[in-house]
Amino acid sequence: MNKNILEVKNLSLSYKDKSIFENISFEIPQNTINFIVGPNGSGKTSLLKTLFFNSEKYFKTQDIQFVWEFQNFYEELSVLQNLKIYFNLNIKKKLNFDENLKNIFKYWNLKEYLNKQIKNLSYGYRQRTLISRAIITEPDILLIDEPFLGLDYSSYTSFLKILRDYSNKITFLISTQNPKVIDELTENTKYKQKQITLNSQISMFTIYRD
Repeated sequence: MNKNILEVKNLSLSYKDKSIFENISFEIPQNTINFIVGPNGSGKTSLLKTLFFNSEKYFKTQDIQFVWEFQNFYEELSVLQNLKIYFNLNIKKKLNFDENLKNIFKYWNLKEYLNKQIKNLSYGYRQRTLISRAIITEPDILLIDEPFLGLDYSSYTSFLKILRDYSNKITFLISTQNPKVIDELTENTKYKQKQITLNSQISMFTIYRD
């Protein structure tokens, strides 16, 4: 596998004298798809936030994006305006916005919603927009907290295709309660998977090309 883009050693986190997790260690190679799998309340979101907000300690790059539920939008602006603002504020590579946005249209139906105000979107389309605005910046590594919530089956399968197609450009670190997604992602493909146990509740799966 490729060189590591993230390395974590003996990471612990407590909140109000309650241990969230203790002595977690793992590493993530570039251009892999990684899942943190565990039940609700097991600390998956806390782990992602700890990594992201202390990125200089763990990441080998500064080109990092993080998608989580209830992230801020400009509610009165359109989907397209929100995407452009985010792109211009976060882009760290020489990329073309229109071209990258057009590529997203190959996966799910977002085009007809571009001129709608964010405040008028359903939860599912807000989720699609959150994911899309991060993808079009092509960060070195993208953290996503529970991306499958609110996605219908068609959008779910499209997102799996996004992961496969973009993993040669973006390293993914994703939290989920659903371990079945790993088998569905790798079924009938040349991907392999590696599993490690982080603690009694959380496991990490690294998906990589053979």
